[in-house]
Amino acid sequence: METDFSQNFYQIEIPLSFTDFGATQAEDIWPEMNELAIDLADLSKVKSFGIANQTLNQISYYDIIDGEAIPVTEFAPRTLGVTRIGIKGNPSLGSYEV
Repeated sequence: METDFSQNFYQIEIPLSFTDFGATQAEDIWPEMNELAIDLADLSKVKSFGIANQTLNQISYYDIIDGEAIPVTEFAPRTLGVTRIGIKGNPSLGSYEV
């Protein structure tokens, strides 16, 4: 995991599809739409935006739509299947603890 959780981090969010009451099949309880898959290049995209806009000192949010990072506000409406990435500071994927 990243070694600095308070000043330098990525925040990755997906909206979840609710399970219907009484569902018993695994794919109904946790549909594929709820799986988190992230392209590491998307992290670079939002970091580049933060560097260019000089906003890394605050948390900024981006929706990833068709491979593009679209700046959004924290509480912008969510769309099922769309990943939202927040970034603050200058996180490094090279600083992991096992």
